[in-house]
Amino acid sequence: MPPARSLYEIIQVDPRAEPEVLEAAFRRLARKYHPDVSQTSDERMKELNAAYAVLRDPARRAEYDRALLEADYSWADDPDGAAPDPEPVVQTWLTCRQHAAELAVATCTTCGAGLCEHCFARFQPARCLTCATAWAQQPGRRLLLPALWFFLILGVTAYLLVNSRGW
Repeated sequence: MPPARSLYEIIQVDPRAEPEVLEAAFRRLARKYHPDVSQTSDERMKELNAAYAVLRDPARRAEYDRALLEADYSWADDPDGAAPDPEPVVQTWLTCRQHAAELAVATCTTCGAGLCEHCFARFQPARCLTCATAWAQQPGRRLLLPALWFFLILGVTAYLLVNSRGW
């Protein structure tokens, strides 16, 4: 029996691929294997759809990655009974996007990238630095803080003027 292929192998992407790369790879393969275009069986398209359904959802993708990690840690198949070296698996599947040496404890709610404890605690909802920076640079967000400061200072000034005259 041939070994089962991972969902990443089915869609032909690296496990660390960004969601945009994942979507582009899926679309490319869907155009290639769609039953209206290709004479291949519908099984390949069903396999692609099932793999993409899991990998496009950040929560399901993180759960799948954890399951792969646990499967790689099981040494029951090893005839020597020795555990495999866990370091390459950790670096491949569950590392933080910003801190490659740290294990991911969560995923970014926007793009699905891994987040270590430090990165997870920095932003709520949980976002990676790249997504948080992109969110903060949206035109409406850049004016929000200066506008808040302006109205705060205006309010304090008005309060002090009213109280200084004794009205």
